[in-house]
Amino acid sequence: MRERWHGGTVGVIAPASRLTELRAVLNDHVPVLSAAQSKGMEWDATLLVDPEGITAEPRGWNGLYVALTRCTQELGQLRLA
Repeated sequence: MRERWHGGTVGVIAPASRLTELRAVLNDHVPVLSAAQSKGMEWDATLLVDPEGITAEPRGWNGLYVALTRCTQELGQLRLA
């Protein structure tokens, strides 16, 4: 996604429990935030990691709505088992 949006903005949104591992893997190349942290943010492309994990958090469905509405051009999702 980041390569496709070279010159644009990309953000990753995930459940709070997955933020540390994702930040370690992505090495600060893109912002990795929880749904609550992403409120008010906007990116050209957003990757939503583990949407089911977001809905399991407190106010999860509200958080999922926030996460789904952070992109202006492209939304991707990565569902984890």
